[in-house]
Amino acid sequence: MAADQGLVDSVANSNVKTIAESAAFYAAQAMANSVQSQNRLQIMAEAALSTSIKGLQTVSPEQAQADSTLQTGGLAPLITALLSALNAGQIGAKTGDNTPPMTGTQVPGK
Repeated sequence: MAADQGLVDSVANSNVKTIAESAAFYAAQAMANSVQSQNRLQIMAEAALSTSIKGLQTVSPEQAQADSTLQTGGLAPLITALLSALNAGQIGAKTGDNTPPMTGTQVPGK
């Protein structure tokens, strides 16, 4: 017993319609997922910013004193001396590391 041609055409049309609409469906689903992801990232960014601002607004007296000392130059001479010593050491290391190239008839190890 053969299937009615109208029934076969109806099922074929339904299948074609389903396949044709699937691209739009999955594109819309991907867009919705992207929007949800962006919303979650925005919430996390706002929470991080809020925590940072709260940390900046609530400073202990000890931290305020330490910040003031750093800004007014309490450590500036020490840092300058340390940097000068480091630079001098780097120059010495560079000078000792670079040996002149061999010229003439010099033989290595003699």
